[in-house]
Amino acid sequence: MIRPLTPFIPILQLADIKVSKVHLIIFIQNLPTDFVSGKLQCGAYKPTNVISASYGECEQDLPYDYTARQCNEFMKLGLQGVSILFASGDFGVASAPGDGGPNGCLGPEGKIFNPQYPSNCPYVTSVGGTMLYADQTVLDKESVMQVNLGGSAANFSSSGGFSNYFPQPSYQKSAVEQYFARHSPPYPYYSEFQVDVNTTKGLYNRIGRGYPDVASNGAYMPAYVNGELGQWFGTSLASPTFASILTLVSPPRPSWIEI
Repeated sequence: MIRPLTPFIPILQLADIKVSKVHLIIFIQNLPTDFVSGKLQCGAYKPTNVISASYGECEQDLPYDYTARQCNEFMKLGLQGVSILFASGDFGVASAPGDGGPNGCLGPEGKIFNPQYPSNCPYVTSVGGTMLYADQTVLDKESVMQVNLGGSAANFSSSGGFSNYFPQPSYQKSAVEQYFARHSPPYPYYSEFQVDVNTTKGLYNRIGRGYPDVASNGAYMPAYVNGELGQWFGTSLASPTFASILTLVSPPRPSWIEI
């Protein structure tokens, strides 16, 4: 049976209760009363060189201040020589159906593109998914992953777009300019941040941080689940694949950036 690896909206099941969009749950027992005399942990452990996370959700699900703070924390890891990779998403310019709107898009008509978090952060590497189609061989260039997995995943495709929260970083301005010069989308756009999706006439933010940054195979990945071999899809597969390659080619962090 061919199915995507996981939905992009996290689902937590407690007994017979299903709660969607759960961001964080903390169970605290025997909470210490002295927070000062314990061992300092921040900055006390050497992080790994490459971190990959197969996670993402609608940018608009989260307040701007929250995403900005998290993005700055990713920047701090980057300054320590850590590469942080995130899956770009699996529903094209939208989010998963129901995330932001019934079809995954924004606005009263459900037509405005719905960028993803944390791929919107300029301090992480967003990884898209590619695939070889039936008429292609390994000698051909890979194409964007897009498959019909049925139901709500009938248009299961590698996500990409432009952030409504963060501007284009300087390192990608040239690439984005070339993209618009060669493949400018035939859709109306806006050029502002934290846009009001109920009144804007555009469909995407022309000046937002573009993603993904890179791409890797995200289709027909063989894996065993409960002893049964299946074919799996998604940028959740592409991100760790690219991260493993990056780990092999990345040298140890130079001593001058050790914290």
